[in-house]
Amino acid sequence: MKQKADIIIIGAGIAGLTAGKLLQDSGFDVLILEAKNHIGGRTHTLNLGGIWLDEGGSWIHFHKGNPLTYIAEANGFEVLEDFYEPFYIWDEQQKKAVGRERFDYIEAAETAIEAASDYFEKDRGKEHALSFIENYIKQKKWTPSKARMVYFLYAALLEPSYATDLKNISLVDEQFISKFEEEHENDGLIVGGYRQLINLFQKDLNIQLSEPVQHINYKEDNVQITTSKGQYECHKVIVTVPLGVLKKEVIQFTPTLPDSKQTAIATIGFGNLEKIILRFETPFWGDAKHSIYFGNNERGLEFPSILDFTEIAGAP
Repeated sequence: MKQKADIIIIGAGIAGLTAGKLLQDSGFDVLILEAKNHIGGRTHTLNLGGIWLDEGGSWIHFHKGNPLTYIAEANGFEVLEDFYEPFYIWDEQQKKAVGRERFDYIEAAETAIEAASDYFEKDRGKEHALSFIENYIKQKKWTPSKARMVYFLYAALLEPSYATDLKNISLVDEQFISKFEEEHENDGLIVGGYRQLINLFQKDLNIQLSEPVQHINYKEDNVQITTSKGQYECHKVIVTVPLGVLKKEVIQFTPTLPDSKQTAIATIGFGNLEKIILRFETPFWGDAKHSIYFGNNERGLEFPSILDFTEIAGAP
C-alpha cells in the first residue's frame, strides 16, 4: 500500500528540514525521506566524551547577517564570534614559524583576493584564480620570500573554501560578500553544535530514515516515488539531495530532468574537505587560536589549518 502526503521532501539536511518546517506550519501534510540513518545532512554533531563538536559544518558564516544566528539566539543557543586570532604560520620549507611579517603577508594576500574578485567580476572568460595570482605577483616588487608566502596564503584562504585547486576557481561569486557590512564578516560558532538547530527544525516532522529514493515519476498533479522499502505518492516533491547523488544518477527521474537542470548538475563542481578532531589533556599550545602549516608534496601545496575549539567545547 502506498503512503501518501501532500508534499514529499527528499533529504533531511538543513534545506529539507527547513522546507518541511515551513510547509507544515503552513498547513501542508509533509513527509521527509532520508537515505541515511540520521538527519542533518553535512551537519553532524559528535559527542566526544561529553563534549559536543561538529564533525561536519561548524560555522555560521557572516553570522551577524545570517538568519541562522537569529534562530539560534531566539531559542537560547549561545553563538560565539570567531575571529581566528591570534593567527600563526608555520613554514615547513624554512622549518620555522613566520614572525611579525605574517601580518603584512596576510594583508597582502587578502588584498590580492579582493583584486581578483574585482577582476573576475568584469567577465574575464575562462581565466582562473591561479593565472590571476601568478600575473599579480609578477607586477609586484616583492622579495622572493614575500612573494612565496603571499602566494601560499592566497591559496590557503581560497582552496579550502572551494575545496578545489586554484586552477578550478573563478572568483565572480566572491561579490556576494559586498552584501554584508565589513563588521558582519566574522563567523559564529554555536556552543553545543549544530545539532541544536537540527533538533529544533525536525520537531513534529514526519521523517523516514534509511529510506533511499530510487525513482521519481513526476506528472502535472501527481508524483510517484519508489524507495528501497516501498512506494509513496504526493502532489509535489522537493529534492534536496547532495549534488554528488544527482551526479551519480542514484535517483532516476521520469520524465528525465530538463536539459537546464542536467547541465547544471554536470557542470557544477564540489570537492572534499577533511576534518580531524583531537582532544588533549591540557592546552599546551598557548594563545594560538588559528595556525596554518605550509608545505609541499608531490601533488602541490598543502596547508592544514589548525584551530583551537577549547572555548566552544569547554575542553582542550
